[in-house]
Amino acid sequence: MRNRPRAFGAPRCHLAPAPFMINREYPITPTQQAANGALDLFVDGFRQNNLRQMLIGLAVLRSATEAQVLAAIPFVQATQSVSATEIQAMLTA
Repeated sequence: MRNRPRAFGAPRCHLAPAPFMINREYPITPTQQAANGALDLFVDGFRQNNLRQMLIGLAVLRSATEAQVLAAIPFVQATQSVSATEIQAMLTA
């Protein structure tokens, strides 16, 4: 009964996710404080070679605008001893 043909003749696989379980991403522009923290987290993770920490920071930065990322660079420069060119090199690496 599990794999009976459906209306269009395609059997439903028990491994396929149900339509309501599909992960969707809805872009939400973060606040400037969130962008600052995300860039700070990314730079700190880059220095510690912590990939998980870098990915968390990038997940927020991916939704941020270019202006927010550029505005976050001076914040990270003030909290960590890093130059703007080093941060841009980290982001492009």
